[in-house]
Amino acid sequence: MNPTDRLRTVPLFAGLTEDDLARLCRDAEEISLSAGDRLFAEGDDGDQAFVIAEGDVEIMKHSPSRDVLLAVRHAGEVIGEMALLENAPRMATARARTDATLIGIRKQQLDGLLETSNSAARAMFGVLLTRWRETEARLRQADKMAQLGTLTAGLAHELNNPAAAVSSAADELGAAVEAYAAARQEAARLGIPEAVSTLLTEIEASGGARVRLDAIDRSDAESAVEAWLDGRPVAEPWRLAPALVSIGVGPERLDRLGLTDAAI
Repeated sequence: MNPTDRLRTVPLFAGLTEDDLARLCRDAEEISLSAGDRLFAEGDDGDQAFVIAEGDVEIMKHSPSRDVLLAVRHAGEVIGEMALLENAPRMATARARTDATLIGIRKQQLDGLLETSNSAARAMFGVLLTRWRETEARLRQADKMAQLGTLTAGLAHELNNPAAAVSSAADELGAAVEAYAAARQEAARLGIPEAVSTLLTEIEASGGARVRLDAIDRSDAESAVEAWLDGRPVAEPWRLAPALVSIGVGPERLDRLGLTDAAI
């Protein structure tokens, strides 16, 4: 089959006149590839589009995690046209999946055809739009699968190490209990007022449960506690307020302490 007859079977050029087909094939180049041969690489300058006459060509895209197979193109399809139309480097790598024969069409030929043939321009736009949507969908799917793989690996690691997770939590809890006991002993040594001791006992009885508030309520509560502390000679009250609010200590409970400037 001669190049003109081959191009007539390609959807992209099916609507061209005999004269347009002849112009396109005038300087066309026939290329033969063996399975595994690379036609072009991602990042190469693009100066030709290719019509696959025989065989299959695979299109690969490099991603941070691995190479993604975007598509396998068959006889009658066009590849490599994006780089010509955008005057940009190749967006992907093309490699022969089987022994293949292609017809190479240079940029000058394609530019001349698109400038003079509305039917060719419309047909190519449809092909490019479909190709772009297909590529975007495949890349999004590959990215989701990579993220899922990372999440699965993390979960598998945690599930395979439950004893380590329990041991780590126990160590943290033990350290917190020891620190609290030391703080209570220091408070007793300093002879803190009975009201303060009562408040600490109440907090201890509750298990130090953290109070859950939404962002606005928490901000209001912390501002109120900070204002209360700011009225006493307390250093850096803004550092203490969040911790007190988290364990349910607000101005009302602080008022029960009966602390004055002198007491502090």
